[in-house]
Amino acid sequence: MSKELSVSDRSAEGAISVPMGEDRTFWVQAFDGNGLTQYWGSANIDIMEKAFTVKIGLEPIPPNSLVLIYINPIDPTHVPPSLFEWTKSFALDFAAYELYRAPDSGVTLASDLIYTTGGIDSTFYFENAQLGGDYYYRVFVVDTEGLRSDGSNEIRVDFM
Repeated sequence: MSKELSVSDRSAEGAISVPMGEDRTFWVQAFDGNGLTQYWGSANIDIMEKAFTVKIGLEPIPPNSLVLIYINPIDPTHVPPSLFEWTKSFALDFAAYELYRAPDSGVTLASDLIYTTGGIDSTFYFENAQLGGDYYYRVFVVDTEGLRSDGSNEIRVDFM
């Protein structure tokens, strides 16, 4: 089912009429004038009446992918530098990208923030760290209200 909802104050709201039931999941996408998805959200709702109003919070769209472009061995006695790149955000109220790193899988906003940039076209990060071992990375989009997207895909890098 597709239904047009009104969007304001970071939420989508509208009246919907569907069969009653428990734990129904609704997904919402908010598009800009060019048809590009700017925000999305979801909610699980128990429907106890035939017609009801649904209100779903919206958050920025995360980058589609984070990739390691290269690890370039310059000197075998040093950890090689690496270049990370991610897809550009199309959020109209983009504020920053944040790149997080953790020694274990499951990078979250509680992990180490290693890079922030406010340039919407700055979709890369060059790291020349003396880390050693495996590290995991994920990039997040931050909007002008300080809301963060879900993270991008997580990648693992072995810094021998």
